[in-house]
Amino acid sequence: MLEIESQEDLAEAKARHRNLVLRNWLNGIFMLLAAAAMAGIVIFRHEPSRLNMALVLGLIAVIVKMAEVIFRMPGVLRRPKGLQKSQQNISEDYD
Repeated sequence: MLEIESQEDLAEAKARHRNLVLRNWLNGIFMLLAAAAMAGIVIFRHEPSRLNMALVLGLIAVIVKMAEVIFRMPGVLRRPKGLQKSQQNISEDYD
């Protein structure tokens, strides 16, 4: 069993779980959109307007995947602790 030493560790564990759930949903949406886009490309290869719709669906799938990748990168959505302190020092200098 995972032991949680402090409230900060608990908050971090909850955030990791929340990100994992969100990533799983985004990944599922990506797979469905990508499969629909590939099927659309095969089915509508002789109909230009519908083929374009399938290509746009594929583009939307790629955008969803890029959003999922952002959540996979550690620390990309939070500011480093050292930077937070330096920002506080700058704001104190102007007060």
